[in-house]
Amino acid sequence: MRLLHIDASARFAGSRSRQLSKRFIDRLRQDIPGLQVERLDLAISTPRHVSELQSAAMYTPDAEKSPEMWDAIRESNNLCAMLLKMDAVVIGTPMYNFSVPSVLKAYIDNIVRVGVTFVPDGGTYKGQLAGNRLLFITSRGNDYGSGADMHGLDWMTPALKTTFGLLGIPDPEFVDAQPMQFAGSEARDAAIARAEAEIDVKASEWARVVEVAVLP
Repeated sequence: MRLLHIDASARFAGSRSRQLSKRFIDRLRQDIPGLQVERLDLAISTPRHVSELQSAAMYTPDAEKSPEMWDAIRESNNLCAMLLKMDAVVIGTPMYNFSVPSVLKAYIDNIVRVGVTFVPDGGTYKGQLAGNRLLFITSRGNDYGSGADMHGLDWMTPALKTTFGLLGIPDPEFVDAQPMQFAGSEARDAAIARAEAEIDVKASEWARVVEVAVLP
């Protein structure tokens, strides 16, 4: 199993999304012999925001691309190639201002590519990640869950579902640690405990799926 582990938090020490995504990867390593993990830390290797030249290169046939276009699109091509060779993706991210951090948005803008990660298919589009597993492990200052007062202000979840649905994964999985900042230490500790329990269950589920897939 080839897995891409992405973190998007601007924080290193004390980042709950990093701690929780690491917990999931550590559990998978225990349960899946031969797990291949490729790491992408968006706070360290931050993709460039899409420029005018890069945008033009995305829609210019290869035979007509200038050397400058090839240079502008190289990072996006590399990120797409990395993603397309994976069987699964785990993304640890905080919620910033009701949505994703800008580094994760920059990554998404670089890997959502018509003709590369999704292709025209009879009047619609076919995502090239179909069959892959995708887990978002998020940390949120408030509670945005169903029934919570701030539920309608969660712009992160619908945006991620829509984006990766286009790429072929209509139902990504989520583990949301919430509330983490604005409800007191007891609520925060309980949120972490819930998220850790969910992560352990999901890691076991993923390992069982892989075990069944490799049975003769």
